[in-house]
Amino acid sequence: RGGHIVITSRNRAWSEQAQSLPIEVFTRAESVAHLRTRVPSISEQEADQVAQLLGDLPLAVALSGAWLADTGYAVSAYLAELQQQAPRALSESRLADYPQPLSRAWDLSLDRLQERSAAAMRLFELCAVMEARIALDLLYSPMMAKVLEPFDPALSERIVIGRTVQEINRLALIKLDSAAQRVHVHRLVQAVVQERMSAEQLEAARHDVQQVLAAARPRRDVDDPETWPRFRIIWPHLEPSQAMTSQDEPVRQLFVDRVRYLWLRHDLERARQLAAGAEQTWQGMLAEASTTERAASAE
Repeated sequence: RGGHIVITSRNRAWSEQAQSLPIEVFTRAESVAHLRTRVPSISEQEADQVAQLLGDLPLAVALSGAWLADTGYAVSAYLAELQQQAPRALSESRLADYPQPLSRAWDLSLDRLQERSAAAMRLFELCAVMEARIALDLLYSPMMAKVLEPFDPALSERIVIGRTVQEINRLALIKLDSAAQRVHVHRLVQAVVQERMSAEQLEAARHDVQQVLAAARPRRDVDDPETWPRFRIIWPHLEPSQAMTSQDEPVRQLFVDRVRYLWLRHDLERARQLAAGAEQTWQGMLAEASTTERAASAE
């Protein structure tokens, strides 16, 4: 309460609805310096060309530097790749406000991740339907290993999941914060990953995340304050994973826990709003299921 919502966008229409705060991109010198640090073989002219195509956007510059360092690809060939038409139409995309080569840069990095590790790519898809800050405890959990195991049977070992996280980090697709024991995924990158997935793939990814969240629930109830730190790493991901629409009772229990926690903290209005929203959603799902069942019986 009493906080602020920050929206990052290049769409100037937001200035009509909110107070705008310009955030500078890299200077060209900063872009060139970063690229030449990551890729010592790149010339100043080549780095300048890459930075120009990417509009000096820091996230894109970091991504391109990591990709070039990882692949050893010729910069001239990479520049040609960036200027190719991206395979997805961007007219109605969340990327529409950004330079076209930026979308191509994401695709190249994500394709590289897929080539290196199908399990890492799947893990990143799951991260794309979670909150931007994700506790490593969730990524290293037994249930996460279980949902990733079809992509790599070795993932039953926690250390192997760590290597999978490093595969993603190596391409600068996440920011790994070892001190805070979490990763951060930029929301723009999450949007790119989601746009590459079909509706069925998105639904499957959200279902997998919901199972990870339910399995991470403490054994003791939320009435015990010692469980609260654990619950707090779960709750932020409920909305992004659309967990409220889950048919699974263990997933729904997380909302019951959340309402009770808010009540225990005397945050009664937020508890009421969440409970009302859950009740409305679940009643709607029940009514839809009853209608479907009656229609099936009539046939």
